[in-house]
Amino acid sequence: LTFSWPMWIGGLLTVFIFTIDDFFVGTFAGTTLLGLYTVAYTMMKRPTQVVTHVLNRTWLPVYARLQTDRASLSALYNVMLFWVTQLTIPISVVLALVAPELIQCLLGERWLGSATMMRILVVYAIARSIQDDMMNLLMALGHVRAILRVQWLEAFMMIGGGAAAGWAFGALGVCWALNAMMLVGLVVLVPLLRRFVDLQLLEIFGAALAGSGIAAIVSGWLVPADWFGAHPWGQLLGKTLTFLIVYSLTQVGLNRRRLTAKWTLLIQLRKGG
Repeated sequence: LTFSWPMWIGGLLTVFIFTIDDFFVGTFAGTTLLGLYTVAYTMMKRPTQVVTHVLNRTWLPVYARLQTDRASLSALYNVMLFWVTQLTIPISVVLALVAPELIQCLLGERWLGSATMMRILVVYAIARSIQDDMMNLLMALGHVRAILRVQWLEAFMMIGGGAAAGWAFGALGVCWALNAMMLVGLVVLVPLLRRFVDLQLLEIFGAALAGSGIAAIVSGWLVPADWFGAHPWGQLLGKTLTFLIVYSLTQVGLNRRRLTAKWTLLIQLRKGG
């Protein structure tokens, strides 16, 4: 019960935290903007769903087996967090970059209002992918009460900040409140994780953030838009392909040895586990 009841309460808090934003948007901005917000939120949580959650299910039992070996656990966790960031950061940034074209191609022009919210929620998309990965480690180590404390903090932040921001700035304010909540959660989680693993934060985040920023500038601003044609599909594919090429080149230039080393270490740890 000491393990299960905090997980049960934490599950309820997770549902609360990630649904009360809809209530605030609907209350302060109306149902039309709620529809646009729902589209933006759904798009920007995809990196967490398709990358972090899949990897978490695979590696949680391995974390649990290594919990008494700090060196091995630190090595494995840094590798996993490295690959989470290498995937989720560029996916999140490219989704924000091509948001207008993506919405227009998939849903039509009447949903274009979602694009601005998607671009604001890029912070949420990146932070949630990382936060869920950090909480997964704490769960594997049995520290569910620590997770619960972070969730309570985020719930109170969303109640106060979400309501205030929604009242003052409408749907966009709720987007920024969600971003702030996730960032504060990360700030709280990092020292908690340092009790159990040695985090290499600059090595993990530096190249992915720098590469995504450079790729976004090149594909979004430096490359002339007319290179990709006037049709939204051409713009969508052209910007996405340019982003991926530039991002890949930056990682080869900035991170080649580290990428090779992390991949090799991941395979070794997987075989050893």
